[in-house]
Amino acid sequence: MVAGKDCGGAAEAASKIEGVSKVLSADDEAYDHSTAENIAGLVVELGEKYSHIMTPTTTSGKNFMPRVAALLDVQQISDISEVISEDTFERPIYAGNAIATVQSTDETKVLTVRGTAFDAVSDHGGNAEIEVVGVKHDTGLTVWNNEEIVKQDRPELTSASVLSLIHISEPTRPERSACSGVSVKKKKGGGG
Repeated sequence: MVAGKDCGGAAEAASKIEGVSKVLSADDEAYDHSTAENIAGLVVELGEKYSHIMTPTTTSGKNFMPRVAALLDVQQISDISEVISEDTFERPIYAGNAIATVQSTDETKVLTVRGTAFDAVSDHGGNAEIEVVGVKHDTGLTVWNNEEIVKQDRPELTSASVLSLIHISEPTRPERSACSGVSVKKKKGGGG
């Protein structure tokens, strides 16, 4: 599903992804800024026909998917990193230090997916049908006032090629102190 205002280009791009058989396109002003309340209502209505509703584990997905799960009265399974079967999934827990296997008996599975845990698919080669849906969910609960982009001299953390995190805490006792540092470099080719 692709939802937004003037999202025909995104729907067209999604239809070319290898393995996609159908793209539902909801193009309406109500979805312009992807407010969680409006997107959740749309997903619930369109998702009635499906056994699994999934979205990437992004800020947007983490915002609207709990609402979807609540409206469907099912549990959300967050940040899956592997599919074992149609009702069993693996997900990281304890800050990624352990993996939990989770099985759901809910009729509809509501999942967020850790994209970096799965192989990328080709963004060309597909020829999916695009179905334009006239479903509109505008709860009126959220109003988009404005958007401001702040220019900074420092790089955006999500696009930086090297990220250094340093934590220094003041010692509570003179003989003890804490200091840690982490440097992360993105893989070549833009991967995770």
